Amino acid sequence: MTSPSLPGDRDAFQTAPLRRRLAILFLAATLLAMTAETASAISFIDSPSPTCRKIKGNQCAIKFYYMSVTAATNQYIIYLRLLLGTKVVFHTGGFFQTSAYVPYDMIGDILVPCGKEGSVPDPVPAPTPGGPGPYGYGSSYSYTIQAGETGGLKSANYGTVYCPAK
Repeated sequence: MTSPSLPGDRDAFQTAPLRRRLAILFLAATLLAMTAETASAISFIDSPSPTCRKIKGNQCAIKFYYMSVTAATNQYIIYLRLLLGTKVVFHTGGFFQTSAYVPYDMIGDILVPCGKEGSVPDPVPAPTPGGPGPYGYGSSYSYTIQAGETGGLKSANYGTVYCPAK
């Protein structure tokens, strides 16, 4: 009998002695199991929808109640950051933390211009109760919440927050 010349050669595998075929199959199964056990999966980022409130004149404040993320088993959170558009407005780094929870007090109000009325998003949300005009919306701001872990995986949440008109 000839031994297999290439691992991908099916005919050579079928003509190999039974013991050798079983050893190859066992090795392949072991490698697949090891890969499944060590595969890293960062959990989702938990963050309730932000709100935007008018402070005075054309000044509004965007508020995130909290942000939270948990790393996969045997991994640590490296960072958790918040971007408005492309600008980083909050960043925190982890130090041997398997999860990160950031309450409102640590994020604070993010001050932005309210914008003039007429920036109606598509699809149109329900009218603002007691707001000016039919919709009462001013500027809208896109946000991204990003997290990374020591296993190399990253996760992100995206959304848009609408501010009242000035």
